[in-house]
Amino acid sequence: MLRKHFPLMLVLIYSFLLTLAPLSAQEEGEIIIVSKRVGKEIDKEERDQFKLFKGINGFQSAVYTKLPDGRYFLEITYLDENTGEEKINRVLQSELSVKNRGDYIDRFEEIQAPIEAEDSTNKTRDNIDHFEESQALQDTVDQPPATAYYFELLGKGFLYSLNVDFRLKRSTAIGFGLAVYGADLSILNSTYYYLIGKKNKKFETGCGIDFAIGNEGSDVLFYGVLGYRYQKKNKSIFRISCYILPQFFSDAELPSIWFGLSFGKSL
Repeated sequence: MLRKHFPLMLVLIYSFLLTLAPLSAQEEGEIIIVSKRVGKEIDKEERDQFKLFKGINGFQSAVYTKLPDGRYFLEITYLDENTGEEKINRVLQSELSVKNRGDYIDRFEEIQAPIEAEDSTNKTRDNIDHFEESQALQDTVDQPPATAYYFELLGKGFLYSLNVDFRLKRSTAIGFGLAVYGADLSILNSTYYYLIGKKNKKFETGCGIDFAIGNEGSDVLFYGVLGYRYQKKNKSIFRISCYILPQFFSDAELPSIWFGLSFGKSL
């Protein structure tokens, strides 16, 4: 019965998945000024002047933002060494680390200048060590992988599929895949992922659509996904996934739960 409305459902659901990504990426905050000496944005000259962000190659600028929920972020704009493209990374900050950064900039000359008095020298050296340690931790930017290409056994293609996965931000990704079985059947898929976890190891959940196109007609399958993802920039991606297939959206006789194993290259 739902096949009569297949074209309309296809357009609506597919458009909905694609619009989720821009909406999730609009989590912007208010720019805050950590020090009047740098203003709203720390540019390359100020980075060199105050010896900031030493570990960021291709650095262009940095701003601190505060979200409505009270979280602080450091947003660093840099040039990708491989592609030359301008990219932005967001690093979660504590309120104390933001305050320490401002204090460091405000007192930069005092911290850097040699002080003859022993007590003052020890105090200044402690301050330098504190700020350098804080800076080293903040300069280690956990850059989210941007794109991944991987082969999935079983999973969305039911036997195999070739997939490309775009990381939209640290917690979201969207993927597209294709499986071709001769001239009889082709399966296209689109999946939206929400990722939970730190750095390279993530628990993933999401939803997607399979478009099955064959000689005997077409069908559409909606599914949810739960799984584990290991993804490291410029190295590898590995996924173990469980797909949940609601039967009431399709006349096809398929299992309600389906598993997949993925491995490939992450850029």
